[in-house]
Amino acid sequence: MLPGLAQQIDRSRCDPALIRAIARGRTWFEELATGRARSLRDGITRRYIRRLVGLAFLSPQLVEAILQGRQSGELTPTRLSQLDLPLDWTEQHRLLAS
Repeated sequence: MLPGLAQQIDRSRCDPALIRAIARGRTWFEELATGRARSLRDGITRRYIRRLVGLAFLSPQLVEAILQGRQSGELTPTRLSQLDLPLDWTEQHRLLAS
């Protein structure tokens, strides 16, 4: 761990569900991009996968803030996955700051 980083992490605000949603989105995107995803997973709809795959394009700064528990209290997995996130990271920051 980098010096001084421990003070920036607020584990009490870390949202495991939000972190899992981002991880799933990245995993599913990787599987789709490499052709390893041959069929839908049991019990998971295309709509849900489509919503989470978009999280693979979340700005690294936003991902880092979420991992450190510095995200807005209103930023839930549901809200994040339902947003039409722009690919432009500046626009993502602007959207999520409002």
